[in-house]
Amino acid sequence: MTPIARERHVLRGRYPDGLICGVCALLLATRPESYAKSNLTEAERLSYVCAECRLTRAATGRAAGIRRDTLARNRKATGTPGPVLLYGGSPEGHDPDEEIQGDADIVFRYSPGNTSRFRPRRGGRPALAQPERHRRARETNRARQRTYRLRHRRP
Repeated sequence: MTPIARERHVLRGRYPDGLICGVCALLLATRPESYAKSNLTEAERLSYVCAECRLTRAATGRAAGIRRDTLARNRKATGTPGPVLLYGGSPEGHDPDEEIQGDADIVFRYSPGNTSRFRPRRGGRPALAQPERHRRARETNRARQRTYRLRHRRP
């Protein structure tokens, strides 16, 4: 049982007539008089989703749609192929305009092409070549040693 489902179960036991969000387990009302004007049926009350969860779900859907549109636009601009649909059965007998049935065997295969040029550079200090790093480390250690020896020199 997930923590939210557990919380919902505890709240339903404590407030059997309460209005509880089914997604985030937020207690919205403890008595039926508080939500009487909303005219909720018993099934609607038990599966109620609060406004914040509805907004989050809508924003997630909008963001996914924008990402899909951007991906399609970028693929079209760069000529990168999209996912390839492979249907169960013979490919020569398939009509692409035919509506896909619910029990069709569909496999999505994606070939991104060359993605190395689209990878952002990691942040932070610029990387140094290996010999340069070792040279700097040696110089730093020698300077530390000199300073230590000068401080601890016996008179």
